[in-house]
Amino acid sequence: MNKEREQIKIFRLPIITFLMLAFTLGNVVFYASFEDMYRIMTRQTELFLFSVFLIGIPLCFVIFEMTFLITESFNKGLRGEKRIDLLVFVLGTALELSGILFLTDGVTWYFTGERAGVIPYYPVNIDTLPTVVTFLCLSILGYIILEYIPMTKMAPMVAILAMSAMYIGDIVLMMLTIQIQPSYEVAPTVFFQYIYILPACWIMITARAIIEKIHEWKIVMAQRPVLDQEGIGTALEEALNTPLAWPIIAILMMIPLFAAVALILGAFGQPSDAITRAFTETIGWTFSK
Repeated sequence: MNKEREQIKIFRLPIITFLMLAFTLGNVVFYASFEDMYRIMTRQTELFLFSVFLIGIPLCFVIFEMTFLITESFNKGLRGEKRIDLLVFVLGTALELSGILFLTDGVTWYFTGERAGVIPYYPVNIDTLPTVVTFLCLSILGYIILEYIPMTKMAPMVAILAMSAMYIGDIVLMMLTIQIQPSYEVAPTVFFQYIYILPACWIMITARAIIEKIHEWKIVMAQRPVLDQEGIGTALEEALNTPLAWPIIAILMMIPLFAAVALILGAFGQPSDAITRAFTETIGWTFSK
């Protein structure tokens, strides 16, 4: 019974702290930015709470993930990291998709003068959308591997490939976020700041996951006997057993991993340069030709 209560306490504390901070930040930002609207909406409780949390929650994502990254750098992880990561993924993705839909409507209207009865000007070429989605899902898979599989049950190369997958996801997500910021005004300036929330948090999650695995592997190596052997095999093993080199090796491994995934996607009809065409073969966006 005590163990069950402890688990409930561990589960609730980060979420409660998160919501309290979100409410406080949302109140401050809402009042500072829209004082007149703030006074009007305080009379409508449901709408007021929705607006406050809508403003405050994304800001909390950044604060919490930055805190997790800093504490992990000192090898002092905080509880609740994975639960906040889940919130970042679900709500951050919802925010990103909302931004895409909102801005797609704005760009379409900017070029056509109509909001209905025309083909929307999407920021991603629909024909190559499977490639973009695949690389983003690959990044999530890399996160799951790094966060949920301990180093005692995983080879260093698997961890490095997972890091490479997260790197690729970071790049694709940043490209998508930059893509949906056209040079002309189709949305309030403050809106553009919020669509950076998800990529910023995902980059911090990537860095934290890598640091966490480096710390884990140092513990694993400290418990292993030292073998006095020489040769190519041991030289390669030594490189893989040097965790500080993993982030650099992961950058190099991005190329073969990207090529392998692109080759598989090519078997399903996706062009080899699909990731480039996904952003350039569009109309009215940042990378559009």
